[in-house]
Amino acid sequence: MESNNYEGFIVDTVEHFLPRFSYRHICMAMTIRMDWHDHGYDETGNNKVREDTNFHKEVLLVFHRPSNYTKVLFKDITEERVFLGHNKEMEMEQLSDHDSCWRSDGMRWVFQTFVEAWDYFEKHGLEGRNVDPMFGYGLSGYPAFFRIKLEQKDPSDRWNSPYMVTLGRKIPIHEISKYMYDPDHQSKLYDLEEVEKLVDNFPLL
Repeated sequence: MESNNYEGFIVDTVEHFLPRFSYRHICMAMTIRMDWHDHGYDETGNNKVREDTNFHKEVLLVFHRPSNYTKVLFKDITEERVFLGHNKEMEMEQLSDHDSCWRSDGMRWVFQTFVEAWDYFEKHGLEGRNVDPMFGYGLSGYPAFFRIKLEQKDPSDRWNSPYMVTLGRKIPIHEISKYMYDPDHQSKLYDLEEVEKLVDNFPLL
């Protein structure tokens, strides 16, 4: 299934760049854009026989890994413009918060998007499975690190309640190691007291 390739790409990116036990006030965020285009040509590719048909989806993903668990937060931004960093508070769906199942539960939206696209093309009399998807990062949505503020809307519903999320200032790539855990040496790269000083001098917004 082609959707598995995209799920694995996202998971591998998170595993590689945001180790578990990273500092609790940082996250990795990215926007993912998926497009299906049927340009209306016949099987020869030479004759246009119908109008173009397009399906588009863009989502914001936030990953938070302050412990052995990984939290995956999701927001469909297809119909709105979201720029990472300096954002106002926004509500995000909690897809997963688990030590291993985040790789599956947190990625189910990918296959669900495939199904949405197939259904859309079927309604237009086309076989969606024959339309190749384009998959990539959204505008200004390459993976990056941010200060984060999280507040669960209903703390009594630990596993299902959405979160109110504020993505603050972007953390420069040359600074991010100060906030991370070193899985190879089973130790934190950061000194908590020193990081707290950094954060005091690096406001959220």
